[in-house]
Amino acid sequence: MKKLNAEYDCVVIVDCLSEYERKKFDDSRLLAKFLADKCINHRYCYCGNKKTLFYLLEKLIKVSSLGLSFPIVFISHCNHLSLSIRHRKEDIYWIELRNPLKKINKNMNGNLFVLMACCEGFEGYKIDQRDIDDESFFGIIGPVRRIDLDESIKANEIFFNGLIDGKTVPDAVKDINNHFREELYRSLASQDNKLRF
Repeated sequence: MKKLNAEYDCVVIVDCLSEYERKKFDDSRLLAKFLADKCINHRYCYCGNKKTLFYLLEKLIKVSSLGLSFPIVFISHCNHLSLSIRHRKEDIYWIELRNPLKKINKNMNGNLFVLMACCEGFEGYKIDQRDIDDESFFGIIGPVRRIDLDESIKANEIFFNGLIDGKTVPDAVKDINNHFREELYRSLASQDNKLRF
């Protein structure tokens, strides 16, 4: 597998939770605050329905074509079939995300990294068929089971702290799992990749 050689301009946070869930759980605001405290540029994007999500992905295709480079953090619900915008009863099946992410990944020279900060987020690996010449992303990480708010917040902090400290993605994921004493997160990425901000 190839090595990731990427320096990112910012982290894109894509929040698909309902207004009620955003107020109750606050994942996005807490992640944004954590990144700001670490002096990592970020962009918060609220997508309350499927149409808005695909509009955002089109915008990300455009800005990535202009040279902006970023990992994407999805904060939503998911399952083995799809990303879910529950309050709208809308499912975005993994295959529907394939083409937009392929375009972003191509614009970023194959360096798109995706963090699924949602229950069963590792199921997002199904977005990609790992076609050798046309991948949807370089790598993805996410939890393998349902997670609660505290687990999500702590996992995000451990992951980004690991990257800031110069660890590879798999080593940062290992830190998450060591903290929780279980294989809570998995990654689909090379051993030799580092993300820099």
